[in-house]
Amino acid sequence: MYSVRKYRPEDKEALRAVCMETSDAVFHKNDKLLHAVPVIYNDYFTECEPDNVFVCADENDKAVGYVICAAETERFVREMKKHYIPLAVKMHPYMLFVSFAYMTAVLRHGKNYPAHMHIDLLKDYQHKGAGTALIHALRYSLAQKGVAELYINSMTYDTPAYEFYRKYGFEEAGKLGFGFFTMKIKTK
Repeated sequence: MYSVRKYRPEDKEALRAVCMETSDAVFHKNDKLLHAVPVIYNDYFTECEPDNVFVCADENDKAVGYVICAAETERFVREMKKHYIPLAVKMHPYMLFVSFAYMTAVLRHGKNYPAHMHIDLLKDYQHKGAGTALIHALRYSLAQKGVAELYINSMTYDTPAYEFYRKYGFEEAGKLGFGFFTMKIKTK
């Protein structure tokens, strides 16, 4: 059983833990590298745009997943360059490459689709409707704020995530190279 709700500050560490647990295997090879992952993929959103964060909570109201969104690309890029990227690189130098790839993808499509999202769910909560509920909550919230479209980066055809987003209604919006591409959806 799960519920979807707005983010609360006391969720921050649980969201960071979900981010690390669901991150790519390459990050799990080094503890410092693993702990730098949420600095890039989570902290900006919870600290700067918490109103664009929705949580999937278990029966004890503990966060087991989330959808996060940066609705303002310019602010996102500015804050990432100023605070989050330097901190992540200080934690582990490999994060310079990770940050460069992430920021390149955001900048490539940020002018056309200023709101980009990221979603993570612990394995036990996948394939149960939680991802759909999280995206629905985010889309509704963004529509109420006048944000017309939402996008997600770094999709490849050979992943379950691709099928999930296609089934939900996302469409391809552009290629990023190396088999990765962007998908978009209207908020209304």
